[in-house]
Amino acid sequence: MQIKSNPLVTSLKTAFIFLFILSAFFSFTGNAFSAGDPGGFFKMRVIHTNDTHGNIRKTWKSGRSDISEISAMREEINKKTPGSNILILDAGDFTDGKKRDPEAVAADMSAMAAAGYDAAALGNHEVKIGIEKIKEISKNSNLPIVCANLTSKETGEYVFKPYIIKDFGGVKVGILGFSTPKILESMNADELAKFNYAGIEDAYDKIIEKFKSECDVRIVLSHMGTDEDFKIAETHKKIKLIVGGHTPDPIDEPVFKSACCVVNTGKYGINVGMLDMTIDPESFEIKSADGVLKKVGDESEL
Repeated sequence: MQIKSNPLVTSLKTAFIFLFILSAFFSFTGNAFSAGDPGGFFKMRVIHTNDTHGNIRKTWKSGRSDISEISAMREEINKKTPGSNILILDAGDFTDGKKRDPEAVAADMSAMAAAGYDAAALGNHEVKIGIEKIKEISKNSNLPIVCANLTSKETGEYVFKPYIIKDFGGVKVGILGFSTPKILESMNADELAKFNYAGIEDAYDKIIEKFKSECDVRIVLSHMGTDEDFKIAETHKKIKLIVGGHTPDPIDEPVFKSACCVVNTGKYGINVGMLDMTIDPESFEIKSADGVLKKVGDESEL
Protein backbone atom coordinates (compact mmCIF):
# COMPACT_ATOMS: atom_id res chain seq x y z
CA MET A 1 0.00 0.00 0.00
CA GLN A 2 1.39 3.38 -0.97
CA ILE A 3 1.38 5.95 1.84
CA LYS A 4 0.64 9.47 0.62
CA SER A 5 2.39 12.42 2.26
CA ASN A 6 0.29 15.10 3.90
CA PRO A 7 0.83 18.24 1.74
CA LEU A 8 0.63 20.52 4.78
CA VAL A 9 3.29 18.57 6.70
CA THR A 10 5.55 18.51 3.65
CA SER A 11 5.20 22.27 3.20
CA LEU A 12 5.95 22.92 6.86
CA LYS A 13 9.04 20.69 6.72
CA THR A 14 10.28 22.48 3.60
CA ALA A 15 9.70 25.88 5.15
CA PHE A 16 11.49 24.84 8.35
CA ILE A 17 14.52 23.57 6.43
CA PHE A 18 14.65 26.77 4.36
CA LEU A 19 14.46 28.98 7.45
CA PHE A 20 17.15 26.92 9.19
CA ILE A 21 19.53 27.31 6.24
CA LEU A 22 18.72 31.02 5.93
CA SER A 23 19.30 31.54 9.65
CA ALA A 24 22.64 29.73 9.51
CA PHE A 25 23.73 31.80 6.52
CA PHE A 26 22.98 35.13 8.17
CA SER A 27 24.51 34.09 11.49
CA PHE A 28 27.73 33.54 9.55
CA THR A 29 27.66 36.56 7.25
CA GLY A 30 25.27 38.98 8.93
CA ASN A 31 27.93 41.18 10.52
CA ALA A 32 29.35 42.05 7.09
CA PHE A 33 26.12 43.64 5.92
CA SER A 34 24.39 46.79 7.00
CA ALA A 35 21.43 46.31 9.29
CA GLY A 36 18.13 45.89 7.49
CA ASP A 37 19.58 45.04 4.07
CA PRO A 38 17.33 42.36 2.57
CA GLY A 39 19.49 41.87 -0.51
CA GLY A 40 22.50 40.56 1.39
CA PHE A 41 24.84 43.12 -0.17
CA PHE A 42 27.73 44.77 1.63
CA LYS A 43 26.81 48.39 2.29
CA MET A 44 29.25 51.09 3.28
CA ARG A 45 28.92 54.80 3.93
CA VAL A 46 31.93 56.98 3.20
CA ILE A 47 32.15 60.49 4.63
CA HIS A 48 34.95 62.40 2.95
CA THR A 49 36.82 65.70 2.74
CA ASN A 50 39.86 67.08 0.92
CA ASP A 51 41.88 70.28 0.63
CA THR A 52 40.35 71.90 3.69
CA HIS A 53 43.56 73.99 4.07
CA GLY A 54 43.33 74.55 7.81
CA ASN A 55 39.55 75.07 7.86
CA ILE A 56 38.52 71.68 9.26
CA ARG A 57 37.60 73.27 12.64
CA LYS A 58 36.42 76.62 11.24
CA THR A 59 32.90 77.62 12.27
CA TRP A 60 31.10 79.02 9.24
CA LYS A 61 28.13 81.42 9.20
CA SER A 62 25.91 78.35 9.11
CA GLY A 63 27.04 77.75 12.68
CA ARG A 64 28.67 74.49 11.63
CA SER A 65 32.20 73.31 11.05
CA ASP A 66 33.34 70.37 8.97
CA ILE A 67 34.09 68.51 12.20
CA SER A 68 30.65 69.17 13.72
CA GLU A 69 28.95 68.26 10.42
CA ILE A 70 30.87 64.99 10.17
CA SER A 71 30.14 64.09 13.78
CA ALA A 72 26.44 64.81 13.21
CA MET A 73 26.43 62.69 10.04
CA ARG A 74 28.00 59.77 11.86
CA GLU A 75 25.59 60.03 14.79
CA GLU A 76 22.57 60.24 12.46
CA ILE A 77 23.71 57.18 10.50
CA ASN A 78 24.23 55.17 13.69
CA LYS A 79 20.88 56.30 15.05
CA LYS A 80 18.94 55.35 11.91
CA THR A 81 20.91 52.22 11.04
CA PRO A 82 22.82 50.84 14.03
CA GLY A 83 25.83 48.78 13.04
CA SER A 84 26.39 50.58 9.74
CA ASN A 85 29.75 50.29 8.03
CA ILE A 86 31.20 53.81 8.08
CA LEU A 87 34.49 55.15 6.74
CA ILE A 88 35.64 58.75 7.26
CA LEU A 89 38.48 59.77 4.96
CA ASP A 90 40.48 62.85 3.94
CA ALA A 91 42.40 63.14 0.65
CA GLY A 92 45.09 65.51 1.90
CA ASP A 93 46.00 69.20 2.27
CA PHE A 94 44.08 69.46 5.52
CA THR A 95 46.76 71.90 6.72
CA ASP A 96 47.31 75.59 5.95
CA GLY A 97 50.53 75.53 3.96
CA LYS A 98 51.09 79.28 4.35
CA LYS A 99 51.12 79.35 8.16
CA ARG A 100 53.17 76.17 8.62
CA ASP A 101 51.98 75.97 12.21
CA PRO A 102 52.62 72.54 13.81
CA GLU A 103 50.38 73.34 16.80
CA ALA A 104 47.42 74.14 14.52
CA VAL A 105 48.09 70.98 12.50
CA ALA A 106 48.15 68.92 15.69
CA ALA A 107 44.86 70.48 16.82
CA ASP A 108 43.29 69.75 13.43
CA MET A 109 44.46 66.14 13.37
CA SER A 110 43.33 65.52 16.95
CA ALA A 111 39.89 66.91 16.07
CA MET A 112 39.76 64.70 12.97
CA ALA A 113 40.67 61.63 15.00
CA ALA A 114 38.02 62.47 17.61
CA ALA A 115 35.42 62.88 14.84
CA GLY A 116 36.20 59.33 13.67
CA TYR A 117 38.49 59.82 10.68
CA ASP A 118 40.05 56.52 9.66
CA ALA A 119 42.89 57.84 7.47
CA ALA A 120 44.21 60.85 5.53
CA ALA A 121 46.37 61.13 2.43
CA LEU A 122 49.64 63.04 2.51
CA GLY A 123 49.16 66.38 0.77
CA ASN A 124 51.91 68.71 -0.42
CA HIS A 125 50.87 71.24 2.26
CA GLU A 126 51.39 68.72 5.06
CA VAL A 127 55.01 68.29 3.96
CA LYS A 128 55.71 72.00 4.51
CA ILE A 129 55.95 71.55 8.28
CA GLY A 130 58.51 68.77 7.78
CA ILE A 131 58.20 65.04 7.12
CA GLU A 132 59.34 63.99 10.59
CA LYS A 133 57.04 66.52 12.25
CA ILE A 134 53.94 65.42 10.38
CA LYS A 135 54.83 61.79 11.17
CA GLU A 136 55.08 62.66 14.85
CA ILE A 137 51.76 64.50 14.85
CA SER A 138 50.08 61.65 12.97
CA LYS A 139 51.29 59.16 15.58
CA ASN A 140 50.36 61.32 18.58
CA SER A 141 46.91 62.14 17.24
CA ASN A 142 46.19 58.51 16.28
CA LEU A 143 45.23 59.54 12.74
CA PRO A 144 47.05 57.43 10.11
CA ILE A 145 48.52 59.17 7.09
CA VAL A 146 48.77 56.80 4.11
CA CYS A 147 51.29 57.27 1.30
CA ALA A 148 52.66 54.55 -0.98
CA ASN A 149 54.98 56.91 -2.88
CA LEU A 150 57.55 57.83 -0.27
CA THR A 151 60.35 55.57 0.98
CA SER A 152 63.60 55.99 2.90
CA LYS A 153 66.72 56.03 0.73
CA GLU A 154 68.66 54.44 3.56
CA THR A 155 66.36 51.55 4.49
CA GLY A 156 63.92 51.32 1.57
CA GLU A 157 61.06 51.28 4.08
CA TYR A 158 57.90 53.31 3.67
CA VAL A 159 57.96 56.66 5.43
CA PHE A 160 54.22 56.44 6.17
CA LYS A 161 51.93 53.43 6.06
CA PRO A 162 51.21 52.76 2.38
CA TYR A 163 47.72 51.56 3.29
CA ILE A 164 45.47 50.49 6.13
CA ILE A 165 42.89 47.70 6.29
CA LYS A 166 39.44 48.05 7.88
CA ASP A 167 37.57 44.83 8.62
CA PHE A 168 33.79 45.14 8.45
CA GLY A 169 32.50 41.81 9.72
CA GLY A 170 34.76 39.81 7.43
CA VAL A 171 34.77 42.16 4.44
CA LYS A 172 38.21 43.73 4.38
CA VAL A 173 38.48 47.22 2.91
CA GLY A 174 41.96 48.43 1.96
CA ILE A 175 42.70 52.17 1.85
CA LEU A 176 45.83 52.98 -0.17
CA GLY A 177 47.39 56.46 -0.30
CA PHE A 178 48.87 58.27 -3.31
CA SER A 179 50.54 61.69 -3.15
CA THR A 180 51.39 64.21 -5.85
CA PRO A 181 55.05 64.63 -6.86
CA LYS A 182 54.59 68.23 -5.71
CA ILE A 183 55.39 67.00 -2.22
CA LEU A 184 59.02 67.09 -3.40
CA GLU A 185 58.74 70.85 -3.95
CA SER A 186 57.68 71.22 -0.31
CA MET A 187 60.71 69.35 1.06
CA ASN A 188 63.93 70.99 2.19
CA ALA A 189 67.34 69.88 0.91
CA ASP A 190 67.95 67.48 3.82
CA GLU A 191 64.63 65.71 3.23
CA LEU A 192 65.22 65.43 -0.50
CA ALA A 193 68.47 63.65 0.30
CA LYS A 194 66.71 61.18 2.62
CA PHE A 195 63.62 60.11 0.69
CA ASN A 196 62.72 58.53 -2.63
CA TYR A 197 59.50 59.34 -4.47
CA ALA A 198 57.91 56.70 -6.74
CA GLY A 199 55.33 57.62 -9.38
CA ILE A 200 51.87 56.08 -9.33
CA GLU A 201 52.58 53.05 -11.52
CA ASP A 202 55.87 52.20 -9.81
CA ALA A 203 54.31 52.63 -6.38
CA TYR A 204 51.29 50.52 -7.29
CA ASP A 205 53.39 47.78 -8.88
CA LYS A 206 55.51 47.57 -5.74
CA ILE A 207 52.61 47.25 -3.30
CA ILE A 208 49.83 45.54 -5.26
CA GLU A 209 50.59 41.87 -4.51
CA LYS A 210 50.61 42.44 -0.76
CA PHE A 211 47.75 44.93 -0.90
CA LYS A 212 45.35 42.73 -2.87
CA SER A 213 46.12 39.70 -0.72
CA GLU A 214 45.00 41.57 2.40
CA CYS A 215 41.77 43.20 1.25
CA ASP A 216 38.56 42.50 -0.66
CA VAL A 217 37.60 46.06 -1.59
CA ARG A 218 40.27 48.51 -2.81
CA ILE A 219 39.98 52.23 -2.08
CA VAL A 220 42.52 54.91 -3.00
CA LEU A 221 43.00 58.14 -1.08
CA SER A 222 44.52 60.27 -3.81
CA HIS A 223 46.16 63.66 -3.54
CA MET A 224 46.97 63.57 -7.25
CA GLY A 225 44.27 65.64 -8.95
CA THR A 226 41.11 64.61 -10.78
CA ASP A 227 42.72 63.96 -14.18
CA GLU A 228 45.19 61.57 -12.58
CA ASP A 229 42.39 59.98 -10.56
CA PHE A 230 40.48 59.23 -13.77
CA LYS A 231 43.60 57.65 -15.28
CA ILE A 232 44.11 55.48 -12.20
CA ALA A 233 40.47 54.37 -12.33
CA GLU A 234 40.63 53.43 -16.00
CA THR A 235 43.98 51.65 -15.67
CA HIS A 236 43.40 49.72 -12.46
CA LYS A 237 39.90 48.32 -12.68
CA LYS A 238 39.97 46.50 -9.34
CA ILE A 239 40.03 49.83 -7.51
CA LYS A 240 36.42 50.54 -6.53
CA LEU A 241 36.61 54.04 -5.06
CA ILE A 242 38.97 56.99 -5.36
CA VAL A 243 38.53 59.77 -2.81
CA GLY A 244 40.34 62.54 -4.63
CA GLY A 245 42.09 65.76 -3.70
CA HIS A 246 44.58 68.37 -4.97
CA THR A 247 42.15 69.57 -7.67
CA PRO A 248 40.14 72.47 -6.19
CA ASP A 249 36.99 71.90 -8.24
CA PRO A 250 34.31 69.75 -6.58
CA ILE A 251 32.73 66.73 -8.24
CA ASP A 252 29.07 67.43 -7.52
CA GLU A 253 27.98 63.83 -8.06
CA PRO A 254 30.10 60.65 -8.03
CA VAL A 255 31.68 59.97 -11.43
CA PHE A 256 32.22 56.45 -12.71
CA LYS A 257 35.33 55.64 -14.70
CA SER A 258 35.34 52.01 -15.73
CA ALA A 259 34.19 50.14 -12.59
CA CYS A 260 35.51 52.79 -10.20
CA CYS A 261 33.71 55.63 -8.45
CA VAL A 262 35.58 58.98 -8.11
CA VAL A 263 34.63 61.75 -5.64
CA ASN A 264 36.09 65.15 -4.64
CA THR A 265 34.59 67.82 -2.34
CA GLY A 266 36.50 70.80 -3.73
CA LYS A 267 38.51 73.11 -1.48
CA TYR A 268 38.63 75.02 1.81
CA GLY A 269 36.20 72.71 3.62
CA ILE A 270 33.19 74.37 2.04
CA ASN A 271 31.67 70.94 1.36
CA VAL A 272 31.58 67.61 3.16
CA GLY A 273 30.90 64.57 1.01
CA MET A 274 28.79 61.53 1.79
CA LEU A 275 28.71 58.43 -0.39
CA ASP A 276 26.51 55.34 0.00
CA MET A 277 27.98 52.28 -1.70
CA THR A 278 26.39 48.87 -2.23
CA ILE A 279 28.83 46.12 -3.14
CA ASP A 280 28.29 42.51 -4.17
CA PRO A 281 29.95 40.44 -1.39
CA GLU A 282 31.03 37.73 -3.84
CA SER A 283 32.40 39.64 -6.84
CA PHE A 284 33.06 42.86 -4.86
CA GLU A 285 31.70 44.87 -7.79
CA ILE A 286 29.78 48.08 -7.08
CA LYS A 287 26.02 47.61 -7.42
CA SER A 288 25.21 51.24 -6.66
CA ALA A 289 26.91 54.43 -5.48
CA ASP A 290 24.91 57.49 -4.45
CA GLY A 291 26.72 60.58 -3.22
CA VAL A 292 26.01 64.15 -2.20
CA LEU A 293 28.04 67.19 -1.18
CA LYS A 294 26.69 68.94 1.90
CA LYS A 295 27.55 72.63 1.81
CA VAL A 296 28.84 73.80 5.17
CA GLY A 297 30.33 77.21 4.28
CA ASP A 298 30.99 79.60 1.43
CA GLU A 299 34.16 80.93 -0.17
CA SER A 300 32.98 84.52 0.52
CA GLU A 301 33.47 83.79 4.24
CA LEU A 302 37.22 83.20 3.91
